[in-house]
Amino acid sequence: MISSQPHPKRALVTGGNKGIGFAICKGLLAAGFEVILAARSLTKAETAAAQLNPTANLRLLELDVTDDASIHRAAATLGQAIAALDVLINNAGIYPDQGVDILTVPRDLLTLTFDTNTFGPIRVAQAFLPLLEKAPAARIINMSSGYGQLHGLATDVPSYCLSKLALNGATIMQAEALRSRGMQSMPWGQAGSELIWAVTLRPGLLNRGQTLPSGWRQMLTQR
Repeated sequence: MISSQPHPKRALVTGGNKGIGFAICKGLLAAGFEVILAARSLTKAETAAAQLNPTANLRLLELDVTDDASIHRAAATLGQAIAALDVLINNAGIYPDQGVDILTVPRDLLTLTFDTNTFGPIRVAQAFLPLLEKAPAARIINMSSGYGQLHGLATDVPSYCLSKLALNGATIMQAEALRSRGMQSMPWGQAGSELIWAVTLRPGLLNRGQTLPSGWRQMLTQR
């Protein structure tokens, strides 16, 4: 007999093996999602998975957001395993500013941070868009920071601030591009019948315990 139960929503979390990303994975699992925990290596993903309930609805995926070949391999691998992706959470990021400010930060540090925090989410969204387009109401969530706001810029956190400021701009552009393709996109909190949303969230909105805040639940499940 074919089950009439709907398939759980699927969410991919980059950098899901530790910190905020791991907390997001736990919260999504508790909310009934099937979670694709992505990490730079399967070893890292497996180590994180060992800390979760062994019966959790979980998939592991190797994905280095700074490596286009890794991104495309991950998208191809997941595309062979699932029919559609409901939520992409671009969480992977670095905070490398130590002992530098905007007057001393070297180019290689700026490049490293932008490659991870800004270019990575852009390229990951591009690669997984075909799977997102197959979901009835998908979400692209780019994890930002108060440091990415114009009034939050700090001179002693130069590469991180600028990378998150650029990520916020990229999210606005993603939303507009999706709209121009007939996939309406609005900021979280506005009404509509969007097929794909592209939004930014700050980690401060996240409960690092076992559950997602009600605002997250509304955004991830509303159609």
